Amino acid sequence: MTFLRSLLAHRWPVLVVLLLLAALAWKAATPTSVLVDLGEVRRGALRVTVDDDGRTRVVDRFTLAAPIAGSLVRVSVDPGDPVVAGQTPLVRFRPADPSLLDARGLAQARVQVERASAAAGTARTALESAIADRDYAAAQAERIEALAAKGSETPESLERARRDLRQAQAAVSAAEFGQRVAAFDVALARTALIGTPDESNLALEAGGLELRGVDRDGEGELTLSSPVDGVVLSVRERSARALPAGAPILDVGDTTALELVADFLTQEAVLVEPGMEVLVEGWGATDAPALRGVVRRVEPSGFTKVSALGVEEQRVNILVDPTGDAAAWSSLGDGFRVELRVVIWEADDVLQVPAGALFRDGGEWAVYVVEGDRARRRRVEVGRTSGLATEIRSGLTADERVVLFPSELIEDGTRIESH
Repeated sequence: MTFLRSLLAHRWPVLVVLLLLAALAWKAATPTSVLVDLGEVRRGALRVTVDDDGRTRVVDRFTLAAPIAGSLVRVSVDPGDPVVAGQTPLVRFRPADPSLLDARGLAQARVQVERASAAAGTARTALESAIADRDYAAAQAERIEALAAKGSETPESLERARRDLRQAQAAVSAAEFGQRVAAFDVALARTALIGTPDESNLALEAGGLELRGVDRDGEGELTLSSPVDGVVLSVRERSARALPAGAPILDVGDTTALELVADFLTQEAVLVEPGMEVLVEGWGATDAPALRGVVRRVEPSGFTKVSALGVEEQRVNILVDPTGDAAAWSSLGDGFRVELRVVIWEADDVLQVPAGALFRDGGEWAVYVVEGDRARRRRVEVGRTSGLATEIRSGLTADERVVLFPSELIEDGTRIESH
């Protein structure tokens, strides 16, 4: 007993060290838990979209330009001012002194007038054809609507007939605008004959262009008025200065007739088809509701665009028509930024898992499923993905929990603990 006390009295530092080493060895041998984030396998709606930034633009934008070389006298409107077709004066323009035309120049001017007049005739014919198509589409829609009411036609046929009628009505509007443009071309061609023997007392009134106040020296001012009802979109030239023929002065258009355009990557655009639903977001406040649209066209020709990182990308424009209540679109104007989400596929009851839980395991997809306090590797078959959630076709059941963004510390059987 005395020996033991002596040993303990002289060897206690050694015993303390041995006890500490034993404790450390026991702690190292005891498995520790890895802190992880967990997600849940659930059933619910899943929507797959392709997304990109876009912008609004007026469907029919008109640029008023200098009809001939001369001096801009005054622009009497500002962006946002309402205009009425053929009534609202927009620009006062003083033509330059006309130069004398030789025989060849005079003959060319006469031919240009005849050419513009022929184009105006073509525009009138196109309008008549568009009106005929519209009338036919209206009759077809009325007939199919009556048959659908009796159950003889499907709702899809009725919706197609109504869509054809809307397209025919839009074609009539476009043809009317084309006729107005043709009238402007006629007026523009006739201005070349001012001061010639053919047009010694020329008065122009066509498509909103008229010659006013010819003074005793034979000089006068042209007043350009709006070709359409709408608003002034932008004023490009405001100060009085000399302008060449064709120089743009201002833009007008109807902001109630908007379309959306976005350039998508071509590998995403091949998934998009006309008629697909589009969600329009990012157009207002963070809590602003998503507007709705429908894909009208995927343009057939792509183009190269350099990204912000300096990478060349092949992109193609996709055109979208707004749908729903027109009042919901009233806050948007021309050239406003929007975020477009084209719905490629959606379903209401889909078994899905957070996309961050998936990882590659030997060429297949797998997840770590929580079983008690352990993570168990399990291979799964996946389907469509929205980027945030992925469809699970086999391998998991609803209400199971999975590890999100598993690190290299986690293996099959690793003890885990949720944050």
